[in-house]
Amino acid sequence: MADMRAALLRPLQLLLILAAIGITTQYRTNIRIHGNVTCERDQRWCTRMVLMEYDSFKMLHDKVEEYGVKCTTGSYVPFEMNGKQEGDGLLDNFYELHMWIFHSCAENGNIWKQEHKLNLIPVSTTNVNLQQDYATTNKAVGVKSFFLDDETI
Repeated sequence: MADMRAALLRPLQLLLILAAIGITTQYRTNIRIHGNVTCERDQRWCTRMVLMEYDSFKMLHDKVEEYGVKCTTGSYVPFEMNGKQEGDGLLDNFYELHMWIFHSCAENGNIWKQEHKLNLIPVSTTNVNLQQDYATTNKAVGVKSFFLDDETI
């Protein structure tokens, strides 16, 4: 009976050890990204930006941070976003960051959604500081709103 009890406890002990290792190896990464979004058209235009972290399964993508709608008659909008990630998917050692840019720098104020894939970042990185500038373009996907985050590109 004691042998049977010991045999049952071993898998539980192993699970507890694996859980403890998983918790202690969980990473936290602070992410700062800043720069300018530019528009070469001489008009009033608006932009909204969303920093995403992609996972293997689309339904698990993370919205790291967003920069709300800003409008201007100038040629650029400066932005700064600060977010964090606490580890990534199972057996995934890199953050896959993507920047979504919604903008109306187009004829008739139509709204476009651009996606920019950023460099992979190891999950073991504690602090990330990225300087990125983006030019608006109509070589993107036309959307009906600045807030269609669930559309794919």
